[in-house]
Amino acid sequence: MLFHSEFIPTLTLPLHKRFSLAALLFTCCVFLQATASIGAEENRSVLVLYEQGRSSPAVALIDREIRAVLEKQTTYHIDLYVEYMETNLFTDPASQQTIREWYLQKYRDHQPDVIIAAGSTPIHFMIDARQKSFPGVPVIICGTTEHWKNRPELDSLFTGTWLDLDPEKTLDVALKLQPDTHQVLVVNGIGGLDKALEASFRRALRGYEDRLNVTYLSGLPMSTLLPRIQHAPEHTILLYGAITQDATGKRFIPATQSLPMVVGAANAPIFVLGDVLVGQGSVGGYVGSYAGQGRLAAEDAMRILGGERPQNIPIASGANTYVFDWRALKRWGLKERNLPVGSIVLNRQLTLMEQYGRYVIVGLLLLFAQLVLKLELLRQRAKERLIRHHLRESEALVRESEALVRESEARFREAQSIAQCGSWVWDLTENKTYWSDEMYCIMGLVPQSVTPTGSLIYQGSDQYYIAKLKHAADAHQPYMAEHRIVRPNGEERIVLETGHPKYDSLQRPVSMVGTLLDITDQRRAERVLRESEERFRSMADGAPVVMWMSGVDKLCTDANRGWLMFTGHSIEQERGNGWIEGVHPDDLQKCMSTYIEAFDKRMP
Repeated sequence: MLFHSEFIPTLTLPLHKRFSLAALLFTCCVFLQATASIGAEENRSVLVLYEQGRSSPAVALIDREIRAVLEKQTTYHIDLYVEYMETNLFTDPASQQTIREWYLQKYRDHQPDVIIAAGSTPIHFMIDARQKSFPGVPVIICGTTEHWKNRPELDSLFTGTWLDLDPEKTLDVALKLQPDTHQVLVVNGIGGLDKALEASFRRALRGYEDRLNVTYLSGLPMSTLLPRIQHAPEHTILLYGAITQDATGKRFIPATQSLPMVVGAANAPIFVLGDVLVGQGSVGGYVGSYAGQGRLAAEDAMRILGGERPQNIPIASGANTYVFDWRALKRWGLKERNLPVGSIVLNRQLTLMEQYGRYVIVGLLLLFAQLVLKLELLRQRAKERLIRHHLRESEALVRESEALVRESEARFREAQSIAQCGSWVWDLTENKTYWSDEMYCIMGLVPQSVTPTGSLIYQGSDQYYIAKLKHAADAHQPYMAEHRIVRPNGEERIVLETGHPKYDSLQRPVSMVGTLLDITDQRRAERVLRESEERFRSMADGAPVVMWMSGVDKLCTDANRGWLMFTGHSIEQERGNGWIEGVHPDDLQKCMSTYIEAFDKRMP
């Protein structure tokens, strides 16, 4: 250690203080060296080899889950090294051999503690190179199926999870959704993954060939394949495996390139086997989860880094679920009620009635009240004219009737003010608009201060909404829209607008009667509630404890992420009596008795 001149005055301290200072410095040095030694012992390194680059959606999902799991642990620091073999970019054997030699040279003197091989090419690379270049390093496999051509045997240092693709289950749910199916078109390319998936299809679909016409469209140029599926006969479904390469040698990323081309040309529903392929226009199916593969691989890595031997972790298969796209179901007229129990449905859109049903009912009630009041007004005016014409002495009764009408209108205005719902009438024959006082209040204007026009409500786009209203009148259907308005003071409000067309005896639209409901406070309350629920869920999931909750029926209703990771179950499995499954049979009766007694007595 070098001392600068500024420390020289310390030498003038008394002798006993010099000894104390020297002892303190010596203790600090020993402590820092010990701390550095402990920190070095706590470092771990993980190498991840991917088949393709991050442009592949499957690689992106696996990588996201691996990082998420590894970043949660706090026992030691993990150095994560990520490499891509880019088999879709560097396809020739010479290039791949160069990539392999580069990785062997790069990590020759930096042996990782664990290697995750995601894809058949990285797994094959590890089988060939592990014993010589990475002796004793455990290898975790993921991201590919067990059945791929010329796969060598794995030794005891390999563990992980195979991607379990089950075309039979996907075909079964497709036939349930479209029971009149006569023909099945199986679409694959000529790449390595494509051929492996086609082999899986051929093994799984043999039992269906006696009742279905199964045709394999494999090894075709894309220019030939697309017209074939475009002119597929009726009562057909498509099973898409993967097209990473067509017959011309052109390469594709299935999820973002070849599948959208097939979806754009197909005139029949398309079912798939991977979660990254759902949401691109395909219906879905019993899909392998690449996100689940990444999560399981990272969890196996944590077990090995924690001291568990890879040979004690058997290679598993799984991470599959039923996933479907609501938009594709609607496009092909497939019924959601025919999906398997527990299916995940993406992109579901709520109907207007599901979203705004209560507001529509309130608007219709107010509209009905307005019509009743108008009819009452007309009746009273007719009665007034008749009484004035025949009986002048009945003026007192007329004044009483007018007072009743004014009182009714006042109550109606009060009701509109309380409900923050204004009413309007658009006379289509004269192109004039009439507003109630509450309409002006909602718009931030003094009642009757300006002439009502569409530009006051639809700033910058009034012609678009006027066209929408006329379309509703011409189509003989109500009109409803939720949008924002800007008051003169710059304040934004959220309103729900409804309109109902009126017609003459020849069924020609003559007017539109509608309401404008201020729902700003409701939307804010909904946002606050949603944010509160999200904060609670975030706190519960982030808490360093495992938690589950039950309802008044003593059954489990929810659990935090810590509990689900602890049990290895999904939330659907835990609901009800799912937590009881983890109790040892010898302790089950005592556990249940204690739980029920405490629950009934409201005790811990």
